[in-house]
Amino acid sequence: MLRMNPQGFARLDKFENNFDRLFDFIGKNKSDQYLFIRGLKYQVAVADRPVRMDPFSVCRICRIG
Repeated sequence: MLRMNPQGFARLDKFENNFDRLFDFIGKNKSDQYLFIRGLKYQVAVADRPVRMDPFSVCRICRIG
């Protein structure tokens, strides 16, 4: 899970800080972060397909939303 900038480059150095800030903002803790990461491990996005909301059900598992 990486955020891309307008030039199409991912900023790996900012990932952990942004991830912590996001989960703090939505009121979730470290255990929810671990569940989220575990649910997305080894998953890949499918190119040239419409975006689906929570295709791997990790938001439902972590009670996000």
